[in-house]
Amino acid sequence: MTRLRAATTADEIIDVLGELGRGRRGGAEELAYLADHPDPDVRDTLEGILRAYRGREARRLRERLQLSASSGSDQNSC
Repeated sequence: MTRLRAATTADEIIDVLGELGRGRRGGAEELAYLADHPDPDVRDTLEGILRAYRGREARRLRERLQLSASSGSDQNSC
């Protein structure tokens, strides 16, 4: 999680998230701040990584990302 907090670009964040999906990780709540990241690729990667997480917080975070993705596509269709 230290490397994730130190990442400054979207590409760095995505790389670290990819590593979290393959190895030991903290709780999903530590990733919640990325749900509002301005880069959609970061949010998409986060949603994919959260599939490897268990528990209520991971489910809530996935739902939050799905809701924001669907509301964003609704805005694009106007």
